[in-house]
Amino acid sequence: MLLAASGPAAAQQKIIKLGLTAAEGTPEVVASREFAKILAAKSKGAMRADVLAGGLAGGERDIVEGQQIGSLQMSVVSGIIQNFDPAMMILEYEFLFKNEDHVRKVMNGPIGEQINKRLAEKAKLAICRSSCGRRAS
Repeated sequence: MLLAASGPAAAQQKIIKLGLTAAEGTPEVVASREFAKILAAKSKGAMRADVLAGGLAGGERDIVEGQQIGSLQMSVVSGIIQNFDPAMMILEYEFLFKNEDHVRKVMNGPIGEQINKRLAEKAKLAICRSSCGRRAS
């Protein structure tokens, strides 16, 4: 995730544009809006997050490419990251993992670190993974 700002830092509110395709009321949008509230409060208004939900910033590919060129600073996306590093496909094969804790350990361990390094180098992206739960087997 990148934070882009221009002009005198003290005189200008920093704005983070956060893009996602999810519709209002979904967990992703609710969490993004909560992030925006916390950011504004913790920064005492020096920073603001504009949540562009429901595809206002485009589809997932548009959103990720927007991050790469700096028109967006954050996103909540899913499978599109596989286009930038095929190793991200391991998350689609949920039966490779015992449970959510196992996924977390893999993605926060050496494998996740390697993926993050490649994404930073190839795509100028950094990932932070969250889960809305696993599918029923």
